[in-house]
Amino acid sequence: MRHYLVFNKSALQATQIITIIEEVKGFHCVAVLHTLKDILQYKIHCTPELVIINLDDFEFYISDILTKISNSFGFPPKLIGITSSYKTAYEANNLGVGVLIGPDMELASLLPKIKEHQAAVRRTYYCISSYKDFHYIPLKQLLFLRADNRTTDFILQDGKTVCGFNTLKYYSKELPDNFIRVNRSFIVNAHMVRRINYLKKRIQLAGTSDYIPFTKHYLAQVDGIKKILTKC
Repeated sequence: MRHYLVFNKSALQATQIITIIEEVKGFHCVAVLHTLKDILQYKIHCTPELVIINLDDFEFYISDILTKISNSFGFPPKLIGITSSYKTAYEANNLGVGVLIGPDMELASLLPKIKEHQAAVRRTYYCISSYKDFHYIPLKQLLFLRADNRTTDFILQDGKTVCGFNTLKYYSKELPDNFIRVNRSFIVNAHMVRRINYLKKRIQLAGTSDYIPFTKHYLAQVDGIKKILTKC
């Protein structure tokens, strides 16, 4: 699942934005905020990769808005600005706003911009954050995730283990589609799977002699791993 955040003082326009983006599969709105201070007051559990903001709602300089948003998350999100002012649009564009809805464009033009971003951006890291401590995990090196009561261990290819302070169910919704749950306690990186034994119901990953078991309940997910590997 990929996440985005909306800054807009108009409930109607915020609803219109969410309705438009819902047409793109895989995106979820984590919150609709009205002020920049809300970032600190509102507990956002998921790091947004996109922020859609009505720049006309704020009296700050565009550079200050970018700084406040970027410093609030582990990854500085891509900003999509909505404005009726040519001056604001020009200023935002000069500050490196990657995708901008200009003053002469309709809100519906947001949809192709989101699709363009979806096709162009591929996640390479996952950020585990806890009290302003950001830990970046390279997804290509992540072998599997293992549930440990209310926390989750991230097992990397080099043997290192990183602890995440959420449940396995939470991370199953956060990670890209190639991370697939195969039993109640494990999520595996499909790109790292080297062997699937249906008779013994176990999976072997690259660089390890250990096996991860799967259950009948997750057979469809294991079949999904085969489909992913076929396309690689």
